[in-house]
Amino acid sequence: MRLPEYIFFLLLSNGFCAFSQKPELVIPTGNLAEITSIAYSGDGKYIASGGYDFCIKLWDAETGDELKIFSFFKDHVTALIFTSDSKHIIAGSRDGKIICIDILTSDTLYTLRHNDCITSLHLSKNGKYLLSSSWDKTAKLWNLDTEKVYKSYRCKSRLNFADF
Repeated sequence: MRLPEYIFFLLLSNGFCAFSQKPELVIPTGNLAEITSIAYSGDGKYIASGGYDFCIKLWDAETGDELKIFSFFKDHVTALIFTSDSKHIIAGSRDGKIICIDILTSDTLYTLRHNDCITSLHLSKNGKYLLSSSWDKTAKLWNLDTEKVYKSYRCKSRLNFADF
């Protein structure tokens, strides 16, 4: 067999091998863009992840299975925290929105606002107050019973983090 015939034979045989394989559908899992925030539920059942794909994904912490996707944002998710009973996720986004989501019903329980990117979220030990920080140069202490700002702290520059 001469070289050109040998190359033709290889091309022909490889073509038949490719056609004999069964097609396989591959569905991507996980976040489809950079992850910017992760939270672990206090009961150890869930992990939440959020990022540049504008959604929050809820995962089974034991199996790693994706349980739900929450798509409430028009900008990327920047902060996540579970409530102490692990029934709700509180999430902040680049556009200054803070949303509390019931993980069983997927309902939005309340929406709070800053004027710029949310950089951190922290709950008080009793779960009554939420402390949020933002690039709008404020940290806000929210009374979650009234969904109103209890106290606002103004700074000279952008805040990247606040905690109790």
